[in-house]
Amino acid sequence: MYLIVGGDSLIGSALSAYWVRKGVLHEWSTRNTDQVTEVRPYLDLSSKTWQSLEGKCYSAVVLCAAITKLSDCENNPVMARNINVLATTELAKLMSSRGSHILLLSTSQVFDGNSLKNRFEYERVCPVTEYGRQKAEAERCILELPQSAVLRLAKVTHPGLAILAKWQSSLEAGRSIEAFVDLNLAPIPLEHVVTRIDELIRKCETGVFHLFDECEISYYEFAREYFKYIPNSEFLIKKSYRYT
Repeated sequence: MYLIVGGDSLIGSALSAYWVRKGVLHEWSTRNTDQVTEVRPYLDLSSKTWQSLEGKCYSAVVLCAAITKLSDCENNPVMARNINVLATTELAKLMSSRGSHILLLSTSQVFDGNSLKNRFEYERVCPVTEYGRQKAEAERCILELPQSAVLRLAKVTHPGLAILAKWQSSLEAGRSIEAFVDLNLAPIPLEHVVTRIDELIRKCETGVFHLFDECEISYYEFAREYFKYIPNSEFLIKKSYRYT
């Protein structure tokens, strides 16, 4: 039996759906009291509420819950650190003490935002954002536990991604959008993330792992490729610059 912490999150819910299709026994937590069931325990990292796990043991725990929005971490670092570092590691230690294999989902933000093409798992982290610093700290704590692993992700893409939905709405209405030409991403489809997590859990892998697309492109190039099916998109997608 596995546990997904953060079952309401994008990756957590997608992983749960994948495991349901595969017939994998698991539970996935929720912060919504009206969603609690036998297989959906109530967990709230913000208040360190996990009484629902009393006496429970899982062969593996996937930590998906986090404050991931960069502006939220910058504007309220104490609140974000309480969840991203303190509560996450406290829960991980509890479940590790019960014999669980722990997998923390982390981010490419533990690096400085430059090219990811030649970033290796053994490299020293160098975050420049508050979110990146918090994830780097959480990584250090998790990796001190036995049977633990960290999976660093680049930008996860899916049709429901807020920026893609906003861009699509504008382009379909014939309105122009702007995308950075001096900021790159290595997009990872959501389904690739889910299958990689499943693989790491099944094999009880330990250590640090990267899931970055080998094809690193600018946001401008990504938008042009992603929305090429929309008529006149090549004229409606404009270049913008993050660094001027």
